[in-house]
Amino acid sequence: MKGWILVGLSGVTCGGKTTLAAMLQKSVTGSIILSQDEFFREEYSDKHEMIPELQHVNWESLSSIDWNSLMSKLFELMRHEPPTGNPLLIVEGHLIFNYFPLMQMFDKKYFITLSKEECWERRRVRIYSPPDPPGYFDKCVWPMYMKNKKEIEENVMDVVIFDGAEETISILEKILNDIGAKQDT
Repeated sequence: MKGWILVGLSGVTCGGKTTLAAMLQKSVTGSIILSQDEFFREEYSDKHEMIPELQHVNWESLSSIDWNSLMSKLFELMRHEPPTGNPLLIVEGHLIFNYFPLMQMFDKKYFITLSKEECWERRRVRIYSPPDPPGYFDKCVWPMYMKNKKEIEENVMDVVIFDGAEETISILEKILNDIGAKQDT
């Protein structure tokens, strides 16, 4: 029996990563999701990079994540034999391909993009804790996404890119086909 298929879902904020991960998990029996968002540092951690002019944490930078805890949890999950067949161990988050020790582990890598306008339309109706201060999207979110995306384009091989404005079911079908997984009914 083969082990886990390690799948990375990354990309723009509000691009549909979490929704797509849940659909993948439901489609492939025995699959597990590990979300980068579970490993954000506490708001007042001294390890954060701050945005002085906004007096706010930069939640878009690598320093916002406790990578040691995330990697420990991933290794813990991988130590266990998959429950059935070749399930997916899905890691989703906007920075997972920018953290080299994690990025190099993936069997499959998928990156979701959106236009700035579509991203803003989705982001402005989301509720975050702590809330985004005025100007955070233009000052931090979008520039950091562009920086992180450029880094991925220059350094990460074998990434399949999807437009997050596409129907999620269509993206799901393409991923299942790429992985060679049969969709559960």
